[in-house]
Amino acid sequence: MNNPESTYLTTQLKRICFICKSALVDDAIYCHRCGTKQPPPKLILRSEEQVFELQDASKVWIVGRTIPATGHIVDVDLGEAGGKLGVSRRHAELAFDEQNYQWTLRDASSQYGTFVDDQQVQPEVFIPLQAGQRVRFGGIEFSIELQY
Repeated sequence: MNNPESTYLTTQLKRICFICKSALVDDAIYCHRCGTKQPPPKLILRSEEQVFELQDASKVWIVGRTIPATGHIVDVDLGEAGGKLGVSRRHAELAFDEQNYQWTLRDASSQYGTFVDDQQVQPEVFIPLQAGQRVRFGGIEFSIELQY
């Protein structure tokens, strides 16, 4: 017997071209039917307490702590708890690399470091990110998800 819930989930997970509506193969950048370049995936950072969804692939996202009194504002604000857990005001940057069609991460010479899967990221160098990796800014850890 066919389970309607599993059919619904399977249908939701298929990617289609936003122009011709053809099914896309895995994480295809271009549609095999019409040749249209597909939009970049949304980057999702998920922890037990917070979820950040980064949709705009045209900007560099600053990760750190917003300090209202000084006017210092970041895009991914890890808040007051971040300060107690070793998150710098300007800790790291997330950016979409259009040439290689992937999200990247750069440690902004933070005091307590940025780690991907428990490996420290070299400061000032962008590295590629993949779904399923764990990223730690100071003492706050997130899982990486990509949503096409």
